[in-house]
Amino acid sequence: MTITDQNAYLDEFSRILSMAVEDNYDLRVFLKEEALRQFDKNYDIFYPFVKNKEITHEITFREALLRYTTPERLNKIEAACPLLNILIPDWSWIGGFSAELWDVTDDFATVSPYNENREDHVLIHKGDSIMTLKDSQFPNFPILLVNNSKRIRIVEGTTKSSAPSYEYVNKCFDNSSAPMTKRSWHYTTVDYPIEGTSDFVPFDEISPILIQSYNEFKLDTPDGACQRDYVYFGMDKHNTNCGEYHNYIRERFYRFKVNTNAIYNVISDQTEDPSLHEKITITGKKNDLSNDELFERIWNDGSFVFQFDVFIGNGESNVLNESYTYPVYGKDLFDLSKVHCKYLHQTTFARGWYIYTFEPEDLVPKWVVFKDPIFLPEWNIADQSNTICIYASEFDTSKAKEWEDTQTFKYSQNFSWKLDGEISGKDKVNYKLGFGLNGGNVNEKSETVRVKYTTTETSENIGHVHIPYVGKILKNPSTKVIDGQTENGYDVQSISMGAMSLTFLPTDIR
Repeated sequence: MTITDQNAYLDEFSRILSMAVEDNYDLRVFLKEEALRQFDKNYDIFYPFVKNKEITHEITFREALLRYTTPERLNKIEAACPLLNILIPDWSWIGGFSAELWDVTDDFATVSPYNENREDHVLIHKGDSIMTLKDSQFPNFPILLVNNSKRIRIVEGTTKSSAPSYEYVNKCFDNSSAPMTKRSWHYTTVDYPIEGTSDFVPFDEISPILIQSYNEFKLDTPDGACQRDYVYFGMDKHNTNCGEYHNYIRERFYRFKVNTNAIYNVISDQTEDPSLHEKITITGKKNDLSNDELFERIWNDGSFVFQFDVFIGNGESNVLNESYTYPVYGKDLFDLSKVHCKYLHQTTFARGWYIYTFEPEDLVPKWVVFKDPIFLPEWNIADQSNTICIYASEFDTSKAKEWEDTQTFKYSQNFSWKLDGEISGKDKVNYKLGFGLNGGNVNEKSETVRVKYTTTETSENIGHVHIPYVGKILKNPSTKVIDGQTENGYDVQSISMGAMSLTFLPTDIR
């Protein structure tokens, strides 16, 4: 075979390698690690020695290359180039690229087939020639030089019919016993504290009228007692018949959380959405990152935007509709329970090497408390439905789209209006305590209506749920340690729509 023919195979191998190294982070890690071994006292990666080494537990170097060529073509390259070698040049002495400085988290890398007879050397990126360099030019971006090894040769006497055996051209190149070759990867995890998803709400976040309602009914509770009876109509254990509507009460949308880390893969599908960093690679002395430094690098930029569309049945096939949007950073929607770390210790001959990995399965959803209060529209079950319907979606920027759905709202009919000289209209009602529980609502009608809301074509529908008027809100007094201080408060009853839970606290807005 002529030198010209062999150069053609080196060119072909370079194109294949350039595509593989661009697409495969683990391959870039593998090549950097092999170069830093300096098995021949240079940053060489001798292909016959490493082609069958595993990049991960699933794939070898050779198998990674076969994704971009056929076995027949790769077999021909291997047969034509038995001394096939990949060199990562060390140009750090003039501020250029080197194996030590290669940031493998960046997928940009070039490959150049080295031909001594060429004045200009072609740089290949993703299978295409992008530029040429002269011998006097030293780039500061990643470049892999494909050539025939100058430090390894085929053992004399090897026949064409047998697999080649290799030896060092000179024993001075033999670096196989260097301490660096004895380094092995270590694995550990960095654990982070989890805020948790408890039902706790601090005392100061709860309206006094809701706490009064809890205290009223916590002992000797009548059948069907409902905390909203007290909050909205002022009815208690001694007044179970006549209530006066409080038009200064609003449902405070206090917080929400997603209920599974699997939803991350659904909502992080757009460029503007936050995403976990794939991996962080650090090399150098004392280069392991502190927990605080790692915490700042877990998430890429961006925020999720959640949209909540609220519907209250208004009678006669009408609904009251309000829409709220709220941006949330990834770190505020999820805790990360741990970071995975793969590392090589610092030695006299080599720098330490740390690879940090962030995995979606280690995400833990947490409560997102609205920084500014969100109050739902006025809700009077004497005139309106006895549930509030809420749709949740993760908003993505794209073409606007109107969505429609069918919902059934129920209305109470067991109100009788009591007028006196001071109160007119429907402000006072004869109303059984615990409406809707244990037969409290003896006369009820249903109405099915179409509800409409606008998001975008690519927004993710998370689900919907009805907030019932009946049922507990505060469950029991509780305490929680927050920032080292014990906080008093209550465990509250939240509402689940499956993929998301919501907390509503009726509040006096005066």
